[in-house]
Amino acid sequence: MRLSTVIISGMLLVPAATAPAATYHVNPDGTGDFPTIQEAINACVDGDSVLLADGTYRDIQYQGVRYWGKAITVSSQSGNPERCVIDAEGRFGSGFYFCHDETEAAILEDITVINGYSWTGMGGGILIDNASPTIRGCILRDNLATHGGGICVDGISSPLIENCHIHHNSADPYYGGAGGGSVFEDRPSYETVSSSTTRPASWDSPAVA
Repeated sequence: MRLSTVIISGMLLVPAATAPAATYHVNPDGTGDFPTIQEAINACVDGDSVLLADGTYRDIQYQGVRYWGKAITVSSQSGNPERCVIDAEGRFGSGFYFCHDETEAAILEDITVINGYSWTGMGGGILIDNASPTIRGCILRDNLATHGGGICVDGISSPLIENCHIHHNSADPYYGGAGGGSVFEDRPSYETVSSSTTRPASWDSPAVA
C-alpha cells in the first residue's frame, strides 16, 4: 500500500464565516419577504428576526403561529403593539403556540393578540407548553379559553412575561373553565411576570399559581 503525504506550506486555515442574522419583513397585505408570518418563521434560523409592519394580520393558521423551537424574534416594526394586531378571528386556535422547547431567546415583542379561541381549551391568546419563551411589551385582549384566556403556561415551562397588558380575556365557565382569565399556570410551570398588568373581563378569575 502506498502512503500519501500532504504538506501544506504557508497556508493559513481560517474557519468558515458564520452567516449574518437575517431580518424578514412581513406586511398585512401579504407583501414583503413572505406572505404570512408563519412562512417567514419557517425560513428563519436561530438569531433571525421577523419584523411586522403596522396593521391587522388575519392569516393565522389553525392551532396558532409556531416558532418550531427557534431562537428568533418576532416583533412589530414600529414598536407600538396597538398598531400591530394579530387577529385569530376565533378560529379554534391560540394566537401563538410555543410547544417545541423554546428558550428565552425565542422572543415575541410589541404585538397585540386578539380573538384567540384555543382548540385545546388552554391559552386563547398564547399557549406555552413545555417551553420558556420571552413575551415582552405585548397586549392580549378579547381572547377565550377554558384555562387562561390571555395566556396559559403548561408543562415544564418558565417563560418571561414582561411589560405586557393582559385584559378583557375570558376563561369560560360554561365549558368547564378552571379559571385564570388573564394568566393560568399549571404546575410544574413557573413563569416570571414582570411589570405587566392584568385586568379581568366578566368571566375572568384571578391568575392561578
